[in-house]
Amino acid sequence: MKKLEDERSQLYRQNQSLMDAVDDLKARTRRLDQLEEENQKLHLEVQLLRREKETFENRLQEQVELAVLRERSTQQNKQ
Repeated sequence: MKKLEDERSQLYRQNQSLMDAVDDLKARTRRLDQLEEENQKLHLEVQLLRREKETFENRLQEQVELAVLRERSTQQNKQ
């Protein structure tokens, strides 16, 4: 009888240990899912910022080119 109780106690401890491991795995899985979602959001934000930067650089280049053309035109009109 004592041996069966000891085995039962050991099985209970093993079961509890496994349940703790499962709970830990679930928590880690949830955290992983959250991190993956956050990573996707950040990736999209980076893409948007790159496009905005490219658009800004293109506009700036156009403004520089217009300013150069205006300056040339002004200089030609003075001559």
